[in-house]
Amino acid sequence: MCTIKQNFLRGGRRALLVVLLGGVTLAASATAQTKSSPTNSKADLDIAGVRTAVAQRTAGRLKRDAVLSAAPFADDALWMNAFGRRVSGRAAIEQFFKQLYADALYQAGTSVSESEPEITFLRPDVAVAHTFHRTQGQRARDGSLMSERRSHHTMVLAREPQGWRIRQEVVMDEKEPTSRR
Repeated sequence: MCTIKQNFLRGGRRALLVVLLGGVTLAASATAQTKSSPTNSKADLDIAGVRTAVAQRTAGRLKRDAVLSAAPFADDALWMNAFGRRVSGRAAIEQFFKQLYADALYQAGTSVSESEPEITFLRPDVAVAHTFHRTQGQRARDGSLMSERRSHHTMVLAREPQGWRIRQEVVMDEKEPTSRR
């Protein structure tokens, strides 16, 4: 039987979607359990540590600083975006960000809003963070102006010996619903 990790390695995006959707479902129930459980104090959950890692990732994106942006990722992290790009490993993620942030078509975009992260703990050492931002002025590969991007970042973080690290991040764009006739 294949493990989820083997499916990821084989490019199984469907497996990632199942895991993320399962994680969101678990996160909702974990939030209720966390609030009522006497064994999980706020100190145990280290919300500030998770916020720090997410803030570092966001600051790097806004400054277009690949080193800062990649710093909170685990060495064997996985990053995927709305355009189907999949990058494995912190070093490769940093290199991808360097290329992305240097791209004139990407640089044409300006962030017009940023949300505070929504954080849900699955366990005291595992958290899911969600952020949302809007970008205007970004250009597509053919040079055409893209409509406003409404991007969601979902990050799975784990508390490791060196602090909170992003294990996986998925960036997806919100699209206007299309009418069905």
